[in-house]
Amino acid sequence: MTNKPHKSLIWLLSYTSAAMLIATGMWIVNLLADRPAWLGFISFLPVPVLLALVVVVCMDLIGDNRVVVGGVLIERKDAVNGYRLRLRPDGSELLRTFRMNLSFTNALSALQLDDRIEVRYYKLTRVVIAVHKAPPSPSDV
Repeated sequence: MTNKPHKSLIWLLSYTSAAMLIATGMWIVNLLADRPAWLGFISFLPVPVLLALVVVVCMDLIGDNRVVVGGVLIERKDAVNGYRLRLRPDGSELLRTFRMNLSFTNALSALQLDDRIEVRYYKLTRVVIAVHKAPPSPSDV
């Protein structure tokens, strides 16, 4: 496993940082222009939400919180601008759902239902890094 962060996580961090700076700038402009207080309050609402998102992404990047889940592929569905996978992890009855973008088209084309797969993702943001077939478990042999 490499220590290089995933591109979509970097994009999410830069996008939310820019949006937070724009929202903060709009709030400052509303304060300096002597507009009503409720307008300033409305323009400040996105800042805490975006700040929380920036903190979560930074925690994933700094902490290197990568998780690998292996299991059996139960469902593969085309979603808007991507795919949705449902798998049953080894030793669990609960299903896990993962959403991913179209960059995983080649990896998902080789997968069939009831195949053993491994999904590698970041823990807090659930950004999927890799999907591939898993080696057979010892109980399958």
